[in-house]
Parts: sequence; C-alpha cells; structure tokens
Amino acid sequence: MDIRDLLIRSSLVLGVGFGVLACKTDLEDFDPVVLDVAESRRHEAPDTCLPLGGGDAKVEFNRHAPCPDCQISNPELAIDGDLSSFATMTIPAHSGGSVSLRATAQNGVVFPAGSSAATVFGLDAGEYHGTVFAQQTYLGDQAQDNGGEQITVIYGTPKGAPRKQAFKTTKPFDALQFVFLRGEVNRTVNIQVYEFCVD
Repeated sequence: MDIRDLLIRSSLVLGVGFGVLACKTDLEDFDPVVLDVAESRRHEAPDTCLPLGGGDAKVEFNRHAPCPDCQISNPELAIDGDLSSFATMTIPAHSGGSVSLRATAQNGVVFPAGSSAATVFGLDAGEYHGTVFAQQTYLGDQAQDNGGEQITVIYGTPKGAPRKQAFKTTKPFDALQFVFLRGEVNRTVNIQVYEFCVD
C-alpha cells in the first residue's frame, strides 16, 4: 500500500475547539512528491518565517486510519506567529497511520504562485526510519501544489529543535497542510508543529 492509499482511506477531523472544524476526507487529491534528501535544504534550522496565520486564520487536525488514538494539543500555537511555541501531534506506540495539520489564512488572504510554503516542525530524540513528511497547498477546497520528502532515517533532537521543510509553489493558495507518516517507528511519536510559513 502506498502513502496515497493509506492517507485517503479515512480522515477524521478531531474537534479541538479552535477555528472551524468539520469531518471530511480532504486528502483525496493529495499526491506526495518523493524527493532526494541529498538535493534538499528542507531540514535546515529556520532563519526566517513569515507566518501564514493571523487574524481569523484557522487550523484543522486530521487523523488517518489506522490511527484512532492519535491526538493533538494546542493546535492554535501552530498559527500564532511565535517560533518558540508549538502544537503537538501524537501517534501512540500501538497506532499506525498518519496525522496532519492544516492551516488556512485569514479570510481574503491569498498567497501568489511562486511563494515558498513551509512548515517549521520538530521531533523527539531518536531515529525515524521510513518516515514520510508531506505538504499540500489549497485554494479553498481545491488542492494546488504538493511537496514532500521520504526519509530513510532522520534524527530527532532531545528538545525537538525546530527544522524547516519548504517548497516552491506554482499556484496561488490560502492554506497549507503538513502530513506525518510514522514509518518504521515502534514507539510513541510526538511531532511539534511550530509554525506554518510563507516566505
């Protein structure tokens, strides 16, 4: 089963009391791009971040089968414009599947084609084999560009130090979704999402 099949099987939005949340399967058009790690600077420490959030921006958490016990805490901190705070997505040790967080800019804001869409995130200390990170932009409900990275091994840091995953867009967008697929990791995984950026 490839990541597309896994991600679109089920999508349950978990109500978290922030923004506008609804149950939906919003990854049907999602087609992650697999990039060569050697060609990429996508995991460097963030030096700049123009926040996607602000005003009445909203954030949505999705858990995808088989991940019924996956959770989110403090989702609003992923769009607060502060790189020292973060939302945390958790995949328990006994769960598989994937989780995602989607940020939508305040009403009326659309970012032009050519903008760099980015997520600043961190991981707990340890090795992550076969982990997949992916991103998808949207304009309203229409999928736009996607950018992703499959990593055989990535190393987390003791304090979940933030790193930035970015890609260049070719279409206008007002929302960005970050997806994490745990891969071959047999322990509870915490993903800290510090901020969604447009640079």
